[in-house]
Amino acid sequence: MEELLNNYLNILNNINFNYLVITFISTLIILSIIKISTNFFKTNFIAFFIFSLPGTLAHELAHFLLGLILFAKPVGFSLIPKRTSETGFTMGSVNFTNINAINAIPIAIAPILLIPLGFIASIDILNYLSNHEFTIKYLLISIGLGLSIFSIFSSSIPSSQDFKVALSSKSGLILYTIIIVILLNLNKIKEVL
Repeated sequence: MEELLNNYLNILNNINFNYLVITFISTLIILSIIKISTNFFKTNFIAFFIFSLPGTLAHELAHFLLGLILFAKPVGFSLIPKRTSETGFTMGSVNFTNINAINAIPIAIAPILLIPLGFIASIDILNYLSNHEFTIKYLLISIGLGLSIFSIFSSSIPSSQDFKVALSSKSGLILYTIIIVILLNLNKIKEVL
């Protein structure tokens, strides 16, 4: 892990300042596209679905994979949007047959694990872009990769349904609260022992 961190720090130290400026400009363009497209997405669901697909896939895969690891027995995986209300949609879903007090909370908040992966991908993208000559193609690739990373970061937030699942197990909440309190006070516990 330390070697990986040192590798990324070396990459950051070697990134050319000009490329950082261009990446910053690309980011401003991306944010402008997102701001402008918000109204467009409100009326054009197909465009919104396509734009959010990378993030939705990552979000649902996080639930699915952690469900496999924690023996929750995933039985359904869908990326087909379903209308939940006149203005709301569920973009994807994963169904399980063995949700319990131990696995409900980790599986529900699994998309949070996308945050460090997004940072690693961002550093890799900066490394890739810093090793190529600036062209219009470079700018377009930078914007495309940036939009994909944005989609994944925005999908790292657990949905309201995810929070309902996490809060559905009272014994799980108690268990994880105890674990967190112990971890936060580990040094004090070691001193007492």
